[in-house]
Amino acid sequence: MVYPTEIFDLILSESARQVLNADLKPNRIEYDTRRIIKSSNTLFVAINSIDRNGSDYIIPAFEKGVRNFLVNSIVDLPEEIVSNSNLFY
Repeated sequence: MVYPTEIFDLILSESARQVLNADLKPNRIEYDTRRIIKSSNTLFVAINSIDRNGSDYIIPAFEKGVRNFLVNSIVDLPEEIVSNSNLFY
């Protein structure tokens, strides 16, 4: 699903971001790695549920080309992901 730019302006505001690569500004939101199609401009939302940890899907999303991640807490990730992605929390 494509969302209006205003949503990303809120997500990307100074108070809500840790920007590691400003060239990767997203214009899509996705929470299911099976649905990732235009990965370079996708924000992957790592949602936790009762039986799943959304952070477990960050590496598969990264492998599909996603470089923008929204997480509910700081997670331990490989340096390749940290240095080549935008992590929002």
